[in-house]
Amino acid sequence: MKLVFLGTAEYAIPPLRAVLDSRHETVAVVTKSDRPSGRGLREKPTPVKLFLREYSPQTPLIQPARLKDPEFQRQLAEYNAELFVVACFPILPMKVVRLPKVGCLNIHPSLLPRYRGAAPIRWTLMNGDAITGVTTFFIGEKIDGGSILLQRETHIAEGENYGALEHRLAEMGADLALESLDIIAGGEIRTRIQDESKATPAPKIQLEDMRVDWNRSAGEIHNHIRAFAPKPGVFTFMNSRRLKIYASRPHPEIKAPIRQGRIDGERLFAGCGEGVLEILELQIEGKKRLLIKDFLRGFRDKEIKFE
Repeated sequence: MKLVFLGTAEYAIPPLRAVLDSRHETVAVVTKSDRPSGRGLREKPTPVKLFLREYSPQTPLIQPARLKDPEFQRQLAEYNAELFVVACFPILPMKVVRLPKVGCLNIHPSLLPRYRGAAPIRWTLMNGDAITGVTTFFIGEKIDGGSILLQRETHIAEGENYGALEHRLAEMGADLALESLDIIAGGEIRTRIQDESKATPAPKIQLEDMRVDWNRSAGEIHNHIRAFAPKPGVFTFMNSRRLKIYASRPHPEIKAPIRQGRIDGERLFAGCGEGVLEILELQIEGKKRLLIKDFLRGFRDKEIKFE
């Protein structure tokens, strides 16, 4: 089959590599345009663009300024691809979805209909789920609501954070994409409709979603921290100084006043709504990211209060 691959972030790279190495022909790759980033606002390419430059520089790369641009849509149509393969890409206009003869196959990192939306892995971890997986489905008019082709489950390891889980799901997605392509190429496509009563959202992350709520239990806050590690990290305030937390360990059996901190040798503890959270790695705003034993060497405050 002739394919066009559409992807942007790190999660899309293993599926893209698998598609490029498959028996199918990838006639073009589409990714988002370079965007200003950092203090100098230098143009930053997407991870997919950086990967393609090194792995398959001969494959045509398209970076549309707008997905609704008629010129971009005309360019896509000229490739006459039978299938678009999508992984971690913005919502496609229906005019684009209807271009390939077979349709648009999305490789989504959740067990749909759970966690439809832009941030399924983060919401999976924040909610403390024990099982997740990958779904391939055909894109329709409802966001992440199309007919399912294949699904694979995996258990989430205790303490597994976003970076580790994203990597595992991306590799699973690569395998599932190849299996899905073989089914489609064979012509025996059997899909199932999603159960709308079981649909849950996974909306785009907002700034307040990354702030620690110390009224919640130690386990819930630990899950919150996992969902934003190794980056960008959740944030809070300690003695009125903004900081990020990257790693933790819950101690639900220990009791302590909510929002109060305690230093015990080379360990830092915080009281939660239920139980105590041990903070393992953090970063004060404007300072280096440190393991807690290194941070405490230069810490002089006698009392600690989290806000």
